[in-house]
Amino acid sequence: MRAIPHKDRISCIIRTSASARGGDYYERNVADVLKDYCHLTTWELQDKLPGFLKFSRLGYFYETWTGSPYRADLLITNKAGVFYGIKLDKFERNILIVHHVDANQNSHSIINRGIERYILSKLLKFDKIVTVAQYWKSFLQQYVPAEKVVVIYNSFPVHKIQSRITGFDPEEFKTKYSIPLGRRIVYAGNSLKSKGILKTKEFLENSPYHIITSGAKDVDCGTQHLTLSYQEYLKLLSIADVSVLLSEFKEGWNRIAHESLLCGTPVIGAAIAGMGELLTESKQIIYRNGEDLKSVIEEVVDNPEIVQRGQDFVKQFDLGYLKREWIKVIKDLFPDQPD
Repeated sequence: MRAIPHKDRISCIIRTSASARGGDYYERNVADVLKDYCHLTTWELQDKLPGFLKFSRLGYFYETWTGSPYRADLLITNKAGVFYGIKLDKFERNILIVHHVDANQNSHSIINRGIERYILSKLLKFDKIVTVAQYWKSFLQQYVPAEKVVVIYNSFPVHKIQSRITGFDPEEFKTKYSIPLGRRIVYAGNSLKSKGILKTKEFLENSPYHIITSGAKDVDCGTQHLTLSYQEYLKLLSIADVSVLLSEFKEGWNRIAHESLLCGTPVIGAAIAGMGELLTESKQIIYRNGEDLKSVIEEVVDNPEIVQRGQDFVKQFDLGYLKREWIKVIKDLFPDQPD
């Protein structure tokens, strides 16, 4: 491996996409914290592509094979970059980000199983694999040596989030969005089947709770659904009495649960993969099949200690933590790189 003079910085490309999924936010956060450490290029799949590229898969192929910015010492990419043919041999070192592996996350499970098998077969080609939970590190160690896998948790601008939910009038916010006053508010995340909204709606049928969802939506189950700016979304989390997140696929982590705790809202959720790890480590309530969800909610909202212990856990994962941990990974690959 060539030595890098201390006066120089390595050049790095981060391969992500411009969508609004949790993994994309994570990758953009990584780009943000590394921009002063590396000569950084963020390579996003653009949404303004030729009209015939209707589906994202074709878009990824199109951008990978037409004018890809390959000149860099280091590539940081995601699973999509592997599947859509990024040329790993063009870089001196490469890092793969894996948020989760679950072929059953949507209706194309047979196709996804083939994709996941293909990606898993390529893991040994990477110098490092960064994942977002110990659960996924254990999973990946079935395919690569343990020393190749590093856990770096989802992280947030903690102080900025807290400042955005300070000093606003909760009743004024509720009135603005036609949220009923005097009722317990259950925030149920995205209105997606895979995220468990139908289950939450069923379990809370004929209950006194007002259920709100926001963001992505693939099913209308009669709950209030809001499309909000990020600042308004944080306010929604802070006025909710509890977040109920009953995901039905193997979560990487769960940014909504993490943000709920930062906003002072307790979480009830499914013990699935990374989210189960988050709930366990933050000492939140794991929902067990067959339990009366209404009783669990009442137990949670009347216990302020649950909120405090959750905040104590997640507030350590700020952007300073994210930057330190990512620089450690890069310095392990380029030991002559200056601090």
